[in-house]
Amino acid sequence: MSETIQNNKFVELTYKVIDQKSGQVLTSVEFPLGYVHGQNDALAPHVLEQLEGKGTGDIIEVEIDCNRLYGPRDEKLVFTDRIENVPEEFREIGTTISMENDNGEVRQFIVTRMD
Repeated sequence: MSETIQNNKFVELTYKVIDQKSGQVLTSVEFPLGYVHGQNDALAPHVLEQLEGKGTGDIIEVEIDCNRLYGPRDEKLVFTDRIENVPEEFREIGTTISMENDNGEVRQFIVTRMD
């Protein structure tokens, strides 16, 4: 019998983020992400709620409301550029890019589309 996910249990999981409209895989984590359930915020609270009581091999589907999780989209933070101006290592959907402004503030950006 496998143990179930509950507070103070170490959990490892893999996941995919899939766009419901297009079916496109936006992010795929194949190497297990580890965390202690109920002790940190490695995942969104409603995802943790859905994991509670699940066991080894269980699969869950959770709808992610990006507005609730990250806040409303800010068009001022959307950058579009010609592909030849983008370094090779950033030319993959799902890539996270850290950028620092003149004040030393760091923001995370994600490559979401390439045309």
